[in-house]
This record gives sequence, structure tokens and C-alpha cells, in this order.
Amino acid sequence: MLDKMRSIICNYVDISPEDITEDSNLTDDLGLSSYDIMCVLGELEEEFGVIVDEAEIVDIHTIGEAMTYSKSLQG
Repeated sequence: MLDKMRSIICNYVDISPEDITEDSNLTDDLGLSSYDIMCVLGELEEEFGVIVDEAEIVDIHTIGEAMTYSKSLQG
């Protein structure tokens, strides 16, 4: 899942995929805007067949948190 997250995020920011870790903060480390984060989460919905609850997005700050959240939606 981390490789897929890296691939998606690299569509929005100019960062080398290997520089993206589970501890990378979406805004502070990766420079994603709130719009970028919404787009990334939309791509995750499509890729993993999940539906993201927009109210829960505010609690997602790192790649690891996004992966954990996505996994929890997959059942």
C-alpha cells in the first residue's frame, strides 16, 4: 500500500517516492494543500474501493494514518 500511496502523492508534489515514509506528514513534510489531500483521498477511494468519510479526514496527518484508515475501510 505504501508504494501506491507514494505513486499517488507524487502526482501532486515534486518529491522522490523514496523520500515518502509512513511518518511523512501530508502538509508539513510533503507540502500537500488541503485540496491536494482531498484529491489523494479520492484516488485512494478509487484504487481501494472504499468510501472516505470527509469528517474523519481532519484526523489524518501522516501517510501511516492514511494507510491505517484506508485499511480499516476495506473491512
